[in-house]
Amino acid sequence: MVEDHRARNRAMRPPNILADDAAVPDVEDQFENEDDSEPSTQRALRHSKTPRDAERKATTLRYYPPGWQAMLEMAKNSMRKHVALVNAFPQRDRDLKDATLILNNTMTEYLRIEGNILEPGYFVSPF
Repeated sequence: MVEDHRARNRAMRPPNILADDAAVPDVEDQFENEDDSEPSTQRALRHSKTPRDAERKATTLRYYPPGWQAMLEMAKNSMRKHVALVNAFPQRDRDLKDATLILNNTMTEYLRIEGNILEPGYFVSPF
């Protein structure tokens, strides 16, 4: 069983900083002694399943224009405050009305501030 494990995994070695230079071979020596017949396994690139130029999802803030991002951040903070002070364990089917009300109130409050606009095409106006 130990041989099977060693066949798949390298033996553990101390870091070069802690080891005696004569006792531990250099990194270059380790790679020269490896068997070239086995392919080395490498980790997948980050986000390898979705290309960088893929269309953004509406569930992320980056999908929305800057005005919407600012308003949604305000709404998220209001909902966090509501969860902390009023309802620590909201349930989706029962408390979705509260979240909708918080979002509508935040949208109204955001639009009352002079100079703030929400780009059209991202919502049905609650007014």
